[in-house]
Amino acid sequence: MTPRAADVAPSWGEAVRQMIEGMASLSVLSHPLKLAAMATHCLPRHGMTPAAAIVATALAWGDAVALTDQWGNCSYRELAAITGRLAAMLSDRGWVTPGTDVGVMVRDDRWIIAAYGAIGLCGGTVWPLNPKLGADDLADRLRGGGVELVIHSPGCEAALAGFPGRTISTAALPEMLADARGLTVPRLARRSGFVMLTGGTTSTPSAVPIKRRWSAPLTGLALAGATGVRHGRPTLLCAPLFHGYGLEVAMLCLISGSPLILNTALPGVGAAQLDKGGRVPRIDWGTAILHAIEQHRVHSVFAVPAQLRSLAGRLDAGPTPSTTTVRSIVSGADRIDEATIRSLIRHWGPVVTNYYGTTESGTLTVIAGAALAAQPDALGRPVAGVRLRIVDTSGRVLRRGQVGLVQAVSPLASFGTGWRGTFTTSDLGFIDDAGQLHLQGRAGAVQRLGGEFVDLTQVESVLADFPGVITAKAWLTPDDAMGQRVAAAVTTNGPVSVESLRAHVRARLGPAAVPVSIEVSADT
Repeated sequence: MTPRAADVAPSWGEAVRQMIEGMASLSVLSHPLKLAAMATHCLPRHGMTPAAAIVATALAWGDAVALTDQWGNCSYRELAAITGRLAAMLSDRGWVTPGTDVGVMVRDDRWIIAAYGAIGLCGGTVWPLNPKLGADDLADRLRGGGVELVIHSPGCEAALAGFPGRTISTAALPEMLADARGLTVPRLARRSGFVMLTGGTTSTPSAVPIKRRWSAPLTGLALAGATGVRHGRPTLLCAPLFHGYGLEVAMLCLISGSPLILNTALPGVGAAQLDKGGRVPRIDWGTAILHAIEQHRVHSVFAVPAQLRSLAGRLDAGPTPSTTTVRSIVSGADRIDEATIRSLIRHWGPVVTNYYGTTESGTLTVIAGAALAAQPDALGRPVAGVRLRIVDTSGRVLRRGQVGLVQAVSPLASFGTGWRGTFTTSDLGFIDDAGQLHLQGRAGAVQRLGGEFVDLTQVESVLADFPGVITAKAWLTPDDAMGQRVAAAVTTNGPVSVESLRAHVRARLGPAAVPVSIEVSADT
């Protein structure tokens, strides 16, 4: 028998099931009139944008709690109010007009969501930026992009020191918005744009303009159904909102009416997201997540594998909670190891969902529950509206079982033309006989660590720039918390402090790139 080609798409039965489960999650079945009113009122005015989601949910869910962050609870109506005032202020001062590129370098609190919505209402283009970016990475991501304004959290000033445009700290926003009462809120969201930044496809960071295809709700519904988000039941979002994964979940929860617990509300986490390397104490995500689950009676947890690995370790260390409200734990943005999956299932049952997607192509596959428990190394079959292929470097479709580059045909793809776009990732993988996707690593020097991309050649270059360093080499090494981290070796022409080298990398490239260990040898 000739092996079948590694080219798969969901069957009609799979697609229908995903649609029904998604409709249940998005409250279409339980609140059909409210959802219809939201769509009728907001889509013609604001299109498929974060601004539409914020305005619509204020109309539908009103004074119910929309999110909880380090400042406490924020209702849907309050979130819409600060979004509208911010938009009115930005528009009135002429800082954001249609086509203005605006960076959002904000930690995960109400201000990041309000900024996304406000820039959209002004017709601007949003550029989400990791608030932990180093100066070099930030310069790379903004080079040639035309960003004129950056809204940022306190603590980002050093990375923004070389930015020539205007900057606004979120610490100043409450006072600024007090003067915005009575100003006209613009309605230009249909002219707005969204640019996600990634370093994953090549060794250079790339800007990915997100296209608003009307077929995109197919995959949105599929993700909603598989992850089990439910109206009125709290969702803990640990994944960062500057990333497509976190942003997608946040919009999903707003529309469905699931209260969001953001990671800045977690004890021991504060305004931090993922501390990796350097002198900053590592966050005990497992303890923080358990505390949030018990305090807020969390129904769904969305996190990256490093955070879930910490949760599994905390559960294994005991004591395990006798009861839990958790019905869904979702992993995304990186590969999750089999031991973590089995630990979570052992303690809480088949509640784990593994999701795979990219910034450039959106959600691609989902595997959950008993299927994941039976095959924890798999990433599942394509979701509704998506076709997956495994191709070689020339674009030829390979056979099932053969390892090659993962290629996606998806309505969420930011590249390609027509109803669906095609994008070839830098992820290496294969499709098995059952049509399940398996990843085998990445092609090239750029690696994904804890959901963030790190270019090993860039780490080597920055280390070699340090005074006294002659040569530098970086590689990946296993790590209990992160799965893998950067390690390095340098040769020097004199004494060099390891901590100075680590601080140098942190300042230039951010914490994800900081080597966990550096071997120093003198050139003799």
